[in-house]
Amino acid sequence: MEEKELSDIGEWGIIERIKGDFPHHPSEVLLGIGDDAAAVRVEGKVLLFSSDLLIEDIHFKTEYTPPFLLGRKAVAVNVSDIAAMGGVPRYLLLSLAAPQDLPFSFLTEFSAGLSAEAKEHNISLLGGDTSAGEKITIDILIIGETEEERIVKRAGAEPGDLIFVTGSLGDSGMGFTLLKAGFRMDKERRVSSLGDLSDEDKRAASTLLSAHLAPKPEFPLGRILAEQGIPKAMLDISDGLAKDLRNLVRASKIGARIYEDKIPLSSPLIHFAKKFYQKPLDYALNGGEDYRLLFTAHPSKRKEIDELSAHLGVRITEIGEIMEGTAGIILMGKDGKERDIRGGYDHFEKR
Repeated sequence: MEEKELSDIGEWGIIERIKGDFPHHPSEVLLGIGDDAAAVRVEGKVLLFSSDLLIEDIHFKTEYTPPFLLGRKAVAVNVSDIAAMGGVPRYLLLSLAAPQDLPFSFLTEFSAGLSAEAKEHNISLLGGDTSAGEKITIDILIIGETEEERIVKRAGAEPGDLIFVTGSLGDSGMGFTLLKAGFRMDKERRVSSLGDLSDEDKRAASTLLSAHLAPKPEFPLGRILAEQGIPKAMLDISDGLAKDLRNLVRASKIGARIYEDKIPLSSPLIHFAKKFYQKPLDYALNGGEDYRLLFTAHPSKRKEIDELSAHLGVRITEIGEIMEGTAGIILMGKDGKERDIRGGYDHFEKR
């Protein structure tokens, strides 16, 4: 019999395979594998632990990624995980592998970006490890804290809950498309391309490239939502709405219905999707790396959510509702027809 490959089981299968060899946790572990962060009770506090990898030629290319923005992004994507748990980021450890001939200026700029983003969130660097390697590999372990009663898990959604997302979706995915098409953004967020750009093109491209190269995590919004007891379940959108909503309904053992005409799409995304003869909805569902919050809440919380959105100046949009059973995810189209949706990004999917 032919041996299975990792592409046959995907990311979820890999996690489940490893998780199976660690079936037991000590009593102080409140949450283990399966959420945006693990939660451990330590002397009256709850510490949150999460890690993310950024690997050259998988997550970024040096030809179009300013090292300063790469440093900022490396911290931001980890802060997003802590925000999705309702926590506050406190510390990080950095492990870095890089080719021996990497210019020292790259390291200087990368470190400056790392420091700038960490300072913005009052995060301290505690240590880490370095190694030579063929590709740049960035591995950050972030440690946050919260209170036990304020932890927000992926599981917890109930039938009748409303589904909300923050910001607009798909911008980062379109930003990546622009990079592949020859668009560039420098450290100062100046945009260039292989051809002439109109002022509208430049403004739209700036928004989309920033979303991909320098995402802004939803902190302190995630913390405030948790403090006010609004979300029943929450996670950050890193692999596309389709996959991350599926992760939420799988954890809660329920189904969901979302509406095409409610999914928030930015005008820059629509602008370039039209230019490239593509569907903006596809980017929202499957683009990935948006680092927005996806959460569910009881309908009675809608007014409180609207007030919070207005007070913080953060867009929060209701896009659907949680349903009975485990029917997966149904998308209600603008034409009134329903269809099941799948998708999202899987690193081990066969391509």
